[in-house]
Amino acid sequence: MKNSNLKIIDHKFEVLELLGSGQSGEVYRVSFKEKEFALKLLKKKTKEKTSEEQKVRAFKFEFALLKGLHHKNIVQLFDFGQDPESQRFYYTQELIAGHSLASEKLTLDLNKKQNLFLQALQGLAYLHRHQVLHGDLKPENLLVFTTDNQELQLKLIDFGLSHPKLALSGGTPAYMAPEKILKESVDERSDLYALAVIFYQLLTGANPFVRDNLTETLQAHLQHLPSSATLLDSKIPPVWSQLLERMLVKNPQHRIYSAEACIQFLESKGEITSFIPSVTRIPESWIGRRETLQACKAFLKNIHSKKTNQQEPEFLLLLGEHGWGQNALLNELKYEAELFGLHVCEAPDQNAKYTNPVSPISV
Repeated sequence: MKNSNLKIIDHKFEVLELLGSGQSGEVYRVSFKEKEFALKLLKKKTKEKTSEEQKVRAFKFEFALLKGLHHKNIVQLFDFGQDPESQRFYYTQELIAGHSLASEKLTLDLNKKQNLFLQALQGLAYLHRHQVLHGDLKPENLLVFTTDNQELQLKLIDFGLSHPKLALSGGTPAYMAPEKILKESVDERSDLYALAVIFYQLLTGANPFVRDNLTETLQAHLQHLPSSATLLDSKIPPVWSQLLERMLVKNPQHRIYSAEACIQFLESKGEITSFIPSVTRIPESWIGRRETLQACKAFLKNIHSKKTNQQEPEFLLLLGEHGWGQNALLNELKYEAELFGLHVCEAPDQNAKYTNPVSPISV
């Protein structure tokens, strides 16, 4: 267990241990009402005002972008807030008891590696269908755990570089697509390149681009053509090696164009059974309730603009028949209130139906 000086965050999350630390923040295992979560805490403020504003903007963007996405291969986010003592922003997400693909504790045979590769493609396909780039795919950001059915499941985590400005130049050099290095435009194919490097390394045991220093590593991404994975390990089926080669093409214009196309390639070669995309729910859709949602958000924005003054309490009453989506709407408004910095109180939960750390909604 890693040590942490923090004991309580936002007066309610008990810190159990520090799970890890990166450039933008720390991730803690926390407990709230007998449930455990992972809590990502933005790092302390720096002296550079512009840099601090950019970090907070990207942090809020990451949460707002991902809060409505639901897929078995993507980490689920819950609540956003700010710790009043440290003035540091945070959000909570599901706690995954497993190991990253970078862990030496993870032992996998070829079939398991191929299955995880497919799961990663499925997660990316879901993200990309909703115009979300990951921006920093690397082994540390792919977590693997064992389900109750004793099956290995992979989840993509840490979307801190999903912001368009950060996705353009950010990333990890060992897995960075050539177009990022050249400061050219990026799209879904940059994620595909990074994922291919990860699984080339997982399948063959070596990253083909890593060199003794940063300059040589970046140059290798631009010029070096990796050997066929099958040539390095004859157990790797040629079809999977061919897919990696198509994902690692230097020029993104000639690279395979999508995660779904990668999956379809494996399907066409008989490597996998038919792939059916997951059913999705994106908050922005709100078919038939868009005007209601916008009116409620305007109400919250108005409260936010007046919160520094003494005001009489204001209430928003939502009425509707059972099944019209009140809970989904309340959850969306809870997220919006948290991003505005409004305090969200827990509603009485006699039936314990909510799994989120904080239930909707009173501000």
